[in-house]
Amino acid sequence: MRIEALMFAVAMALAGVAQAHSDATGFAGKDEHDHDGEAAVPGAIEVDSGLIRVAEVEQRELRDRRAGIGTVVTPANSTHDVNSFISGQVIEIHVRPGNRVNQGDPIALIQSPEFVLTQKAYVALLSNDEKRAILEGEGRLGNYMEDARENLRWWGLTEEEILGLEQTGIPLEGITVRAPSDGLITEVLVRPGELLNAGDRNMANFVVMGQAIARIVPDSRSLWLETLIFPDAAAGVRPGDARLQVQLPDGSVIEQAVEAVSPSLDPQRRLVRLMTKLDARAGLYPGHPLQVELLVPRWEEAWLPRSALMRQGFETVVFIEIEPGRYERRSVEPGAAAGDWIPVDGLQAGTRVVTHGKMALEGAYRLQRADVSTDDHHH
Repeated sequence: MRIEALMFAVAMALAGVAQAHSDATGFAGKDEHDHDGEAAVPGAIEVDSGLIRVAEVEQRELRDRRAGIGTVVTPANSTHDVNSFISGQVIEIHVRPGNRVNQGDPIALIQSPEFVLTQKAYVALLSNDEKRAILEGEGRLGNYMEDARENLRWWGLTEEEILGLEQTGIPLEGITVRAPSDGLITEVLVRPGELLNAGDRNMANFVVMGQAIARIVPDSRSLWLETLIFPDAAAGVRPGDARLQVQLPDGSVIEQAVEAVSPSLDPQRRLVRLMTKLDARAGLYPGHPLQVELLVPRWEEAWLPRSALMRQGFETVVFIEIEPGRYERRSVEPGAAAGDWIPVDGLQAGTRVVTHGKMALEGAYRLQRADVSTDDHHH
C-alpha cells in the first residue's frame, strides 16, 4: 500500500506540473487556441515528462496457442497383415512395433516339419538318378523339376535359397517370413515358441488362409495425428486455417494444417477430435503420443501491447498521444489476449498509445476533471 501511495503521489506531482503549465498557457478550456494558434483538443491532457513512453497500435497476424493431446493413428485401410502361410512354431521375431523395414527384410522365422520334408523330398529327387532317367525318358523331367521348384517357392524360399539347397543338399530348418513392402511395423501378433495354424492349403488353386504374425503400414500410406481438445478450445478452429505445432521424437518441431474437425464430441472423453496428415514419419508409430499445440489465427486488425492498458475500477482505459506532450484518455473494451498483445476495437494501426507513465497521465486527468467541476460550481 505504501508503494502504491508513493507512486500515486509522484503521479499527482507530475500532474501538478502539467496543471501549472496549463494555467500558464491558458490550456484546457481557458483559451480556444494554443501552440501557435492551433485549436486545443477538448479533454486533452498535457504532461511534459521523460517518464512517458509510447508504442504504436499494430496490425498483426497473431495466433492463439491452445494445448492438445496428440496421438499417431492410421486409417483403417492403411494397415496390411504380414501372414505366415505355413503352420509351425515361431522360432524368432526380428521386429518390434515402431521398427522401419524395407521390402524383403525378415519379420519372423517359422519352423515346420512339413517344410523340412518338402525340401528333403526335392534333394532326394535331385540325387535319384533312376527316377530322373525315367522322367527324362517320358519327356516329363523338365516340367517335373520346375513344378518341384515352384512348390519350394510357394513355401517361401527365394531363388538364392533354392540354389543353395541344390548345391549343399542341406534343408533350411525354418522359413523366413519377409516384409511385403517398405513400411512401418505397427504390431507384432505372435511370440517366440508360439504355434501357428495357417489353415488349409489348396495347391491347385494356390488358396492359402494364412495367419497374421505382424502388421505393417506401407510407406505408400499416410500416418495421421489425432488431436483431442476441450470444446471451449475449439472455438474458431476451421480446417485449413488452424494449424498444429507438433514436437517430434528427435526434438524438432513441425507445423501441419488441421484437415478435419469432428462435428461431434468424442463419446467417451467428451472432447473435440481434430485430424491432421503427418508428413514426417521417422520414429513415429500408431499409438505414439506427441506434444501438440493448436494454433488458431486471430482476425482482429488493431493490436496494442498489454502494457498500454490500465484498469480503473470497472473501466479499462488507454492514453493516446495526440502529439508529444499532449494525450487523450479513452475508455476501451479489450478482447482476448494473444501473448503480450491485446485487440481493441476503435483504434487504427499507427495510433500511438502510452505504455509507461500512465499514472502521471491519470493524475493529470483527475486534476483536470476537478478543475472543470470547480468552474461549473462557481458558474
